[in-house]
Amino acid sequence: MSTERVLRLNAHLQRELDAYLVKEFELPVGCLLTTEEVRVTGDLSHATVFVSIFPPQHADTVLHTLADHSGTIRKAIAGRLNLRATPMLHFRLDEREARAEHINRVLDKAEREADSASKE
Repeated sequence: MSTERVLRLNAHLQRELDAYLVKEFELPVGCLLTTEEVRVTGDLSHATVFVSIFPPQHADTVLHTLADHSGTIRKAIAGRLNLRATPMLHFRLDEREARAEHINRVLDKAEREADSASKE
């Protein structure tokens, strides 16, 4: 499968999942779910769906619910994708934002330590 086609499918699948999850999927009250990225394998048989969940304390519950309903979600979006076979969906928490915050905290701490060392 060409890389360009897989990239287009990633984007299309992300849009369809976002639309379905916003309209049809029940979340705990006050919980927000966003599809951040989709990565389809080259053979189109599997798709890893990275989601962000706010507030973070609902993440485990929502991920478990998504995993339990992945077949239903897959079936619901299958007609919109125009593929011979719809990829199996695997939901993962997108941790890029948390990692970025951690890196910023480490850099800020190092900068503060360097400033205090230069003042001495």
